[in-house]
Amino acid sequence: KQWYQRRVAVGTSLPTNTSTFFNPYHPLNLMNNIGTSDTIAAENEVWSSASQNLINCTYKTLSSIKASKGDEVSVLSLNIRSIASNLKTISDDIENYQKFDVICLNETNCVISKLPNGIDDILLDGFHSPIVQDPARPSGKGGSLVIYVHERVCSHDDIHPLILDINSSVDGEFQFVRIENFKKTNRTVIVTNVYRSPSRSPNTFLETYLQALRKLNRHKNKLLVLTGDHNIDLIKYDHDSHGQELVEITASHGFLQVISRPTRVTDHSATLIDHIYINSTNSVVSSNVITLDITDHLGTNVIISLNKNFDRTVRPANRMADSNTCNYRGF
Repeated sequence: KQWYQRRVAVGTSLPTNTSTFFNPYHPLNLMNNIGTSDTIAAENEVWSSASQNLINCTYKTLSSIKASKGDEVSVLSLNIRSIASNLKTISDDIENYQKFDVICLNETNCVISKLPNGIDDILLDGFHSPIVQDPARPSGKGGSLVIYVHERVCSHDDIHPLILDINSSVDGEFQFVRIENFKKTNRTVIVTNVYRSPSRSPNTFLETYLQALRKLNRHKNKLLVLTGDHNIDLIKYDHDSHGQELVEITASHGFLQVISRPTRVTDHSATLIDHIYINSTNSVVSSNVITLDITDHLGTNVIISLNKNFDRTVRPANRMADSNTCNYRGF
């Protein structure tokens, strides 16, 4: 692995270097200024909040992430590229990973029946037994989804796989988990873990995604989090029809993306393919890209407030006076 430094602008206005930043929600975007003045003003209030969340999205080290509070939901998502090979790295640093309430791992290549000791081989200290979805491919390669829920969040009986009648296949894998009485708040949180292999059809994937969004609509009054490796690069949003369609269908069902920075970085590319969409952007405390060195993907994280009195005004993130750049690691 090669360590190197990359500089990324993180100013509070619309960045001029849009090649490394995703923000279609900015009020200055021409597409957000179509319509009557009253309509534009009402919509821009929503877009301004969503845009500020993206502007505030930053790169952070794992050690700098704060543990979630009693009225917060903190979700980590990571393409782990084989849970059997890489889970030990998480276990060896479990105190830092216990800051998260929910951990979603995708492309785990995990088939429980093939593990020497079954599910015992993938337990994490402090977390309930994981919910595992077998890969769509019989070989177990290039798929499989796993979700961990921390023991402080709820009892094991409050965690339920949610079965939706969609045509999930090798073109797109979807895992839905319903978590009731989240941190004794009587709130229900539904987490969706997603993976699409880059070799599979984005068109079929988007069709299945739309099915899932329609099914989730009956749960729209709950907190919904959609996360995972979509293998659709939102950095190319302006000229990529698949990225545009994904953002459109999620927004039309009440979900907005909260990650704006590249999540897979090499010495010749920077792509935003690991996404987090939520249906309560005014409750976002922070969104982050975490500089993990487990695989060639960085981690993504969102922290959401469950407090009804949470100040919904999105403020610009605090910046050090002379520090408008971020460092992250490329592999």
